[in-house]
Amino acid sequence: MQRWISILLISLLPSLAMAQDGVGPPSLSSPDFDPSTLSDQEILDLLRQIETRRDYPQRTVIMGIPSGFGAPRGFGFVSFAATDRRERGRPKDFDASIALGYGLGNAQTAIGVTPVIEITSTTPSHFGSSGRVGLHFSRNFSLEEIWQGAAGLGLQNLLTWGDSSVLDPEWNLSFSSVRRADENLGLPILVSAGYGSGVSRFGSDPGFYGGIGVGIHKNFGLSIAWYGDEAITGVNFWPFPEKNLLINLGIGDTFNNVSGRRILLTVTLGKRFARRP
Repeated sequence: MQRWISILLISLLPSLAMAQDGVGPPSLSSPDFDPSTLSDQEILDLLRQIETRRDYPQRTVIMGIPSGFGAPRGFGFVSFAATDRRERGRPKDFDASIALGYGLGNAQTAIGVTPVIEITSTTPSHFGSSGRVGLHFSRNFSLEEIWQGAAGLGLQNLLTWGDSSVLDPEWNLSFSSVRRADENLGLPILVSAGYGSGVSRFGSDPGFYGGIGVGIHKNFGLSIAWYGDEAITGVNFWPFPEKNLLINLGIGDTFNNVSGRRILLTVTLGKRFARRP
């Protein structure tokens, strides 16, 4: 099991959870917002904005790179990832992994913590015999009224067992920003960039990564990213917009820069188990 499939899993989970946050006018979430100060016309305008925004796509994700965002507190998830090539630059060989995680802390006022347990042995006869544990720390912040940002520190392979015991601890530092869809731009946009260990030269050297995701429709979006030495493109589906189910189909090493072109598939299901803080 290669390290990048873990990054593939982690890249999707925070973005799935982002749908838990409000997507209405930013002023509604402001601590200074007082509806009693609005005139009748201002209230009508605000209601019109809310009604209009219901028709916009509200979700977006970047497939294949770490995100600055973490899971909100009380939000749990399970994710399955598979590919038709285990290692880049080598003959094709099917591989799969399962990850479980849960959001702790409060990224709005302090630090959010997302522990992730990844099971790297999914063969029924050896299920769970190898795996690893990682942590993602995040802090959210506002860039301006329509942009929300986050900084994240990811630590992988803090605890390993089985075949994964040969993996060294790794880290990444990511910055992300999301723009909600509104009357000026009817598509949500997510941008991310960062630096981490084991990103370039087939995972042997540190390097940079970055990408952009756009929600095209309430049921699907597109993304493109660069991770060290390869491009990763993805089509992201929300078959039931009111549910936390995300299906991603992508191509790793899209332009075959490192002779590692492969098919990527992930399925992620999330659920909130606790109320927002």
